[in-house]
Amino acid sequence: MRADDRTIELVLPHRPPMLFVERVEDIAPGVRGVGFRAVPADDPMAAPGGTFLPWLQAIEMIAQTAAIVAKLIDPVPDTPSVRAPGYLAGFNAKSHGSIHLPAELRAEVEITKNWGPLAMISGVVFADDVKVVEADVTISTSIPK
Repeated sequence: MRADDRTIELVLPHRPPMLFVERVEDIAPGVRGVGFRAVPADDPMAAPGGTFLPWLQAIEMIAQTAAIVAKLIDPVPDTPSVRAPGYLAGFNAKSHGSIHLPAELRAEVEITKNWGPLAMISGVVFADDVKVVEADVTISTSIPK
């Protein structure tokens, strides 16, 4: 299963420049998937000077890819089941290097635990096939009151 830009727009509230995933492939709904994004040299979210992308955006790419994987759980293929929006609740990450622009980013994510409104995701982001960030990310589908 895969998610194109139309499906991503249905599932995520993000829009450019805050949308960090262009397509998701190899989706096992509710389990895992691989997100992709081509980042041009003149990306508006690049660090000052425009030569690299802050690694925090790679963590957000993991979270956005995971949200798509988590929400494409409808039993009807290619029909997104859009539930509550997801919110980044926390993360533990390790940077392995800089994301130099331009770059082709690939985020491999797996939902490792699911506790109702909370999910734990393990993810790795590669820039041009070189590992740049790995993170455990927690997302929430509800806002604390």
